[in-house]
Amino acid sequence: MDDETLLLFTVYIYLLNLPRFIIFVHGICSYVQYFMESGIEFLFSKEEDGTNNSFSDSFGYGISEPGNSPPTPSIFKGGWLTINGVSSHILTWGGWVEDFPPESDSLILFMCGVPGITLFYHNFLEKLYNILKIPVWTICVAGHELPPSSSNMGLPDDPKLYNNVKAQVDHKLAFIKSYVPRNKKIYLIGHSFGAKMVTELLKDEQVSEQMQKCVLLMPTLERFKDTPRAQFWLMMLKVGFIYPLAFFVWLQSTLPMSWRIAITHLYFRLRGLRQVSQCCKDALLQFCEPTVFYNVRTLVWDELRVIQKLDTEILTRYSNKMKVYFAMEDQWAPLTHCETLKTAIPQLSVEVLDSKFKHAFTLDTAQDMAEKLVVDLVDDDILKQDSCL
Repeated sequence: MDDETLLLFTVYIYLLNLPRFIIFVHGICSYVQYFMESGIEFLFSKEEDGTNNSFSDSFGYGISEPGNSPPTPSIFKGGWLTINGVSSHILTWGGWVEDFPPESDSLILFMCGVPGITLFYHNFLEKLYNILKIPVWTICVAGHELPPSSSNMGLPDDPKLYNNVKAQVDHKLAFIKSYVPRNKKIYLIGHSFGAKMVTELLKDEQVSEQMQKCVLLMPTLERFKDTPRAQFWLMMLKVGFIYPLAFFVWLQSTLPMSWRIAITHLYFRLRGLRQVSQCCKDALLQFCEPTVFYNVRTLVWDELRVIQKLDTEILTRYSNKMKVYFAMEDQWAPLTHCETLKTAIPQLSVEVLDSKFKHAFTLDTAQDMAEKLVVDLVDDDILKQDSCL
């Protein structure tokens, strides 16, 4: 290749990528302008008690670092285990997974959505336990939580152990077979992508034999790529706007913790959420770690590829033990999917929730959702006998 051809080729590549570069720079500038304007408004606004946000105790200073959840009673325990080669964060109420098996004959297993950070669901699951007094366990989506830097644990070198749908199902199956006693009656609850994992787990003979009832919350069971929110993020990827977002996540991760906490607090305020629990704030800080953000993106891209056709066979087989909830307004699991499900499997119990319940229900209606689920869960005679109700 002569010098002239090389120059023309270089110019061609430059012009080809110039629009994306301009979008990238414009995106960064937009983020900076947005947060500066919103931050100024926020700092000079007032709390409900009349105090300044910038000096309020609720602003976030002094909050523990991500992963150090607030003190809870002794019935709760969180810890790390290596499951299927991946360091995994586990929360339990009513008995730790490595201790002697819980006295209860029943066990509630919860599968997180995406991002699969367990602290997002802390208040919801704690409320379930406080009402039912039945052991409740949950495990993070593999790769979506990072072990403490002080530990010797870390993510495996092979990302195929956690960056795709199949790996996530294998991860949960390994957890169940390693730590759930065979004589326990399992009640499976899954939210969003977690609901899809529940349906996949039911294809295993041991899980299906132990399963007594399933609850699917705002499930992403089909045509995931066609959902409004997925279409939005595909458009963001197409125009290159995802790159300034990733850059912003990295940039904020380099800031002092007090600044990161302030940005997190500001984010919830801009969404109109004033009563977000400390656990959800800590969970958002974890999500904004660049490695976690990348792993979440990678898994979502695989979801777009894999979750297409509704698995009517498995849903029909266990329809008598299954309850499905849809939100009235949901960009990830729209009501069109609800109608498709009811048409395909008429005998399946499907309910549209009250308008106050959103897809991210853990941010503002976690306890209300737990109370709603209890009503349906205790319809099961075995669970009613085992619980305190």
